[in-house]
Amino acid sequence: MNPLSDLNTFHQQLSHALNLAKLDSSSHQIRNYDQEVEFFIDQCQVILSTQKDPYRQIASLQQFFKTAKIKGLKPVFVDLKLSHPYATLKNN
Repeated sequence: MNPLSDLNTFHQQLSHALNLAKLDSSSHQIRNYDQEVEFFIDQCQVILSTQKDPYRQIASLQQFFKTAKIKGLKPVFVDLKLSHPYATLKNN
């Protein structure tokens, strides 16, 4: 496979994972950078790695959103591309 087809496969899997997780995929615009993808969900900036499994990253993102909602926090930024992901939150 070449890098372009790998990226196309990643985007297809990402879209499928977002649909499975029932995250609002209709309002995101994906921007590609060097081995990472950026998009917004409910005004939260999300960065994923194109080198990691999109299904696992979206599962982590879904769990994070669920936990934040339970605690009454609003996610503003989530970076899952690193080996130690992090997020920025604010109170509702």
